[in-house]
Amino acid sequence: MIKFSFYLSLTLIAPVSADTLGHWRFDSGEAEADSQISVSENVANPGVHDAVSAGVAPLYSSDVPAGKIYDPVADVTLDNDYSMNAGAPNSRVRIADSEDFNTSFTMELFIKVIGEPNGYPSFVRRQEARDLGWQMDFDGNKNGLYYGRPRTRWDTPAGGIPDNVDEKNVDENVNFVVSTIGGKHAARIFVDTGAKDEAGADVGPQNTANIIDYIFNSASPNPTEQKASLQGDGINDDDRWHHLALTFDEDSGEISYFLDYVLTQKKTLSDSEANGYTHSAAFIDLGKLTNQPFGLLLDEIRYSGGVLSPGQFLRITGQEVNPATIAHWRMDGVGARDEGVISVVPNEVSPLRAAFRTTGEPVYSADVPGPIMIDPATETNLENAFSFNAATAYSRIGTVDDPQFNTSFTIEMFLKVTGEPKAYDSFMQRFEANDLRWQIDFDHNRNGSYGRARTRWDTPAGGISDNVAERDVDENFNFSVGPTGGGKCSCGKPHLH
Repeated sequence: MIKFSFYLSLTLIAPVSADTLGHWRFDSGEAEADSQISVSENVANPGVHDAVSAGVAPLYSSDVPAGKIYDPVADVTLDNDYSMNAGAPNSRVRIADSEDFNTSFTMELFIKVIGEPNGYPSFVRRQEARDLGWQMDFDGNKNGLYYGRPRTRWDTPAGGIPDNVDEKNVDENVNFVVSTIGGKHAARIFVDTGAKDEAGADVGPQNTANIIDYIFNSASPNPTEQKASLQGDGINDDDRWHHLALTFDEDSGEISYFLDYVLTQKKTLSDSEANGYTHSAAFIDLGKLTNQPFGLLLDEIRYSGGVLSPGQFLRITGQEVNPATIAHWRMDGVGARDEGVISVVPNEVSPLRAAFRTTGEPVYSADVPGPIMIDPATETNLENAFSFNAATAYSRIGTVDDPQFNTSFTIEMFLKVTGEPKAYDSFMQRFEANDLRWQIDFDHNRNGSYGRARTRWDTPAGGISDNVAERDVDENFNFSVGPTGGGKCSCGKPHLH
């Protein structure tokens, strides 16, 4: 097993950059499963911006993303017993229009989709006119490429004055969509894996109702073995909750969209007339804004008057949060098996900063430093069955850049080297440029220091990187720290290889 941990002091939590204007939860005193929600109180400021039922009243549901939700902005852990069931057609709550919302903002929520929506149904919307509004929705067009992806759509009128007609090549931003990139391989919040066999297992590769996906039906009595379509079986196979976040910077016009705390795409609104963004003079609707018959659950909806970072988003937790450890990547999660390919390694202390396969073919290995790991920070014993085998070329996992990494830190792991590496191979690296990076590697120069574990640091002259590592110019050029002792470490123990 390779184990990574970061340790930070309590004072290094990311600073708050925005006020919470609205936090709509569904855990009031009268909450009871399947009863109607008439009012969702704004717990950030009760009585101001409360959400009231509109259309069909939604229901309370005991299906929640987690029993505890951690709020990094307020640094509190909240008990969470109920969510909003917006499964009925046009089931929603509404927040009255306010100038408080006419600024840069972050909208975030937890969402779970049951069944398969059609078209492009929205679940958050602020719309004054057809050519002035924004919404959060998802692509339910069964084309196989974008089906199931979360999106946000924006429309802004020509001259900043709406005429309630969205006109391409006339209005500045018509159906301006920001969604997860990647085509048919894009991250999504609902999927349909297609036809099933008698045991209920997927038949053929995962698909999303793409009309060109077929398999040959070998069980058919037809001697020509007609093709059997893999057009989805009408069942949404993703029963997980997801966290979505949308940020908007009104000064730059930049829109960023996050799925499960990972930035999936950012785009900047057009502003050829240089008149800035016109905010909608409209209420905000939350829930099912269509009459389609699919299941929809929403929870922990928060609107912040400014742009938050992923580290400030609401997140689930199974215990009171210990901010000392911000990341612990273990190789013993769901799906781990000897020689199986690693696709994602969850961060065990938070849903933030998971590690993903980036290149090569990293695989699990049953070769571990020990079957039990003792973590003194939490006083727990952890079962340890698998490690990360990075033997093949460029086999890597990596996590996203995060402001939480920009401070004092400790990083640790277990490491085993088989064979003899060449040059100065690194096995952990945070790299922005050739003259701005740090890494952990080992000395492979075949001299008296061969085999020593090291760390190399490079910092640029004047603190400004030019991507050129220059000796006697940059402040720290190939600044290496390793065990002392030349051909023999001062510890008197063998080297890594």
